[in-house]
Amino acid sequence: MFYSYLQQLIEKLYHQVNGAEPDKNAKTMINELVESNGLASDEFSSSWLVHFFELLLEAKSTDKIDINYDKEKKADGEDIFNFLAELEDVIKMECYDSGEEIEMIFRSLGVYALISVESGFYQIQSADAPDCASYAAEKLFNTNND
Repeated sequence: MFYSYLQQLIEKLYHQVNGAEPDKNAKTMINELVESNGLASDEFSSSWLVHFFELLLEAKSTDKIDINYDKEKKADGEDIFNFLAELEDVIKMECYDSGEEIEMIFRSLGVYALISVESGFYQIQSADAPDCASYAAEKLFNTNND
């Protein structure tokens, strides 16, 4: 269930970020990323990842949202961080993986997202948010790519 819905969400994100419907090649790449990172398994139960993509599509700021990501209990071959990092090859985004957290910048949406396994949360920040003078805004609008 999560598998096909997750793919649908990523295809919608592709459309929003890239400005076009995903072609056959892009759909194949998305499918391969989902499968090769263990997210197509019946054992995959990280519903928070599906919720993350739902909120990301809204491109609105969120508070910190708790996640339950237990490295020991993940399905065989499940690698959410690798999936997100490889998604950068398909969707116009910047992805920075430090091992304990992953930062994603979607410049075309004006959105910064952070998933922290160490602290057990994710957060999305939009450039339209009133508190945009934050670290997220700095990341979004830093053209030096520091």
